[in-house]
Amino acid sequence: MMNNEKTMAAGNNQQVTNAFTGDKNRKALIGVLIAAFYWIPAILIELLLSKIDPGLGSSVFFIIMIASSITAYILTGGLDMVFGIAKKIALFGWIILPFPMDIITGIATFFVALLLFAAFPIVFAVIGWLRIHKENRDMEQSA
Repeated sequence: MMNNEKTMAAGNNQQVTNAFTGDKNRKALIGVLIAAFYWIPAILIELLLSKIDPGLGSSVFFIIMIASSITAYILTGGLDMVFGIAKKIALFGWIILPFPMDIITGIATFFVALLLFAAFPIVFAVIGWLRIHKENRDMEQSA
């Protein structure tokens, strides 16, 4: 009876794990949709909150922008790609200038690149979705 309970528990855990992982292509598509349309509710919330306090609306818009960008990048698997490209841009800014300025320029360029990636997530979300779509298609052709 004890072995049967362990097997059932392991079977239930396996079902929960499989339900949690889901379809990567569908998750990536949801990430692309979030990246494409996050600004609609963000602008509506900003308009409503700016009537109460002008600074509050822009702060909430910025928070929604960052959160939706991170969500889109996580769902499409592009977060490592974004940090890699931001690091390359920062390295380029670091190499151009002489010593005392290069450290500040490298750090500032890295943060500006991350801000641009947060403001325009659709480009890298689509690239991640296309990468996942291609992997699924290659897997289906090889099977």
